Amino acid sequence: MGNYLHLNQALPADFLHKNVEYATTFHQHLALHCLHRTRRSSIFASMDAPIDRVPPEVLSYIFYFCLPSHCYIPPSIHDAPLLLGRVSRKWRYISTAIPELWSSLQVRIEKPPSSCQFHGVESWISKSLTCPLSLKILATPTSVWTMGMSKATTKLLNIILSHSNHCRRLHLQLGAGTRENVEDSTFPLHLLNFKHEFTVLENLHASFYFSNRGECLRAFVSCSPRLRKAAIGGYQPSLVVLGGNLSHLRSLCSNSMESPSSCAAILGLAPNLSQCRFELRPTDNLEPGAENATVHKNLEQLYIGPTNHGQFFDTVTLPALKHLTVDGRKTYSCGYNGVYKVTRAHFSLWGQQNFTSFLARSLCSLTTLSLFEVDISTEDLMECLSMTSISLKELSVEGGRRGFITPRVLNVLTYEAFNPIRGALGPAFLCPRLEGIRLTGEVFGRCGPGREMVDFLVSRFRLPPHTPVVSRLKWAVISGQYTTKQRQRLHKLQYEGLDLEITHDYDGQDLFRY
Repeated sequence: MGNYLHLNQALPADFLHKNVEYATTFHQHLALHCLHRTRRSSIFASMDAPIDRVPPEVLSYIFYFCLPSHCYIPPSIHDAPLLLGRVSRKWRYISTAIPELWSSLQVRIEKPPSSCQFHGVESWISKSLTCPLSLKILATPTSVWTMGMSKATTKLLNIILSHSNHCRRLHLQLGAGTRENVEDSTFPLHLLNFKHEFTVLENLHASFYFSNRGECLRAFVSCSPRLRKAAIGGYQPSLVVLGGNLSHLRSLCSNSMESPSSCAAILGLAPNLSQCRFELRPTDNLEPGAENATVHKNLEQLYIGPTNHGQFFDTVTLPALKHLTVDGRKTYSCGYNGVYKVTRAHFSLWGQQNFTSFLARSLCSLTTLSLFEVDISTEDLMECLSMTSISLKELSVEGGRRGFITPRVLNVLTYEAFNPIRGALGPAFLCPRLEGIRLTGEVFGRCGPGREMVDFLVSRFRLPPHTPVVSRLKWAVISGQYTTKQRQRLHKLQYEGLDLEITHDYDGQDLFRY
């Protein structure tokens, strides 16, 4: 055809006839193919996939178990609930109609976000309707705190405050986390709109790294009348700054460095606390002791550390105390005025007389006693066991003086049944209700507990039938070195049902674990 056009000549009739016939045939085949595709599409469209036949109620129940296992869900198109809306129009409609899928959210801000991100947060929270919310806000820039971060954070917090009437769990970590930048920035608390209270807020975890962190914490706590559990961080000087009546609190975890007197003051502000954790700071024994110890009638679980334990015991009386943990493991801690090191003079100041006076004054029935890296002697430990012998069920001792748990301590814990030949019971033993024990670290000295430890475990686990008063040992975590025969006896105890674990030897190597 190109040659005919180049020579400006007319095309032959047979050539034109062949091309027209070819074009007509091709058009007929193309029309038939399109008809087949249309019919096949209509057939498939009339057929529902098996998943589309599942009722929406069942789908909503399945969607709920597709959520991540985190307490706070970070938004991601690769995870539910956003991923569910990308499958089909029906799934998107169902997922957006389930408030429980949108009742948890985690937002991380490392630089000032755009307005569309705030719109996404508002849209996410609005889909939860009146379902109780769990929100976590992390505004921790990698460098210093800027004015743009302040504006972005206040805008985000105002969105949360607008939904404060159904916020049940709130986790706030705001500000540059380094101690050097804490005093250099101030949070614009006046820009927050506290029009409504957190009427259903029960769990608050707040860490404010600002110079006015006390005012920020007090603002959120004061508008939470139903707050039950609070965990406070952010280098707080003392939780005494909360002031007011904290009778609604049931659990309090403080990372601020408290003095014994400030701990007593906090317990006075929160008379209904059942769980509490205090980090004690060194005071060089210059702080005068309290004339009248603070009586708290509801506290059942108490954690104190890492120093000045004796002064603390002089300031409180806890008749309902059941679980006590004394932790001296921290060799340094974070103070309000910078990082300081707990010197050896301050390290784990136990105070045996203070503790025994506390027990005699409180008349509490301790069921769990845990001592971690506490500088206590053998005689002091035996005195503690004798004073708590009637009620003690679990004993944990980890670290401390090297070799202070001697065979004498294990012998007084070993049960000896009635001997008909002698016609009397064996030596008196302590802690008849003991059900679990943990003795780890270099508490046994260089030779290890050996035979005395095995005899103690055997006597408390293989109790004679119908033994009155004495409880059977259920679990044990121990360390030390044992001979082959002793290991066989331990292995037999584990085979008989004792939950037994040997953690490490004195070189830090794992020995064996059942």
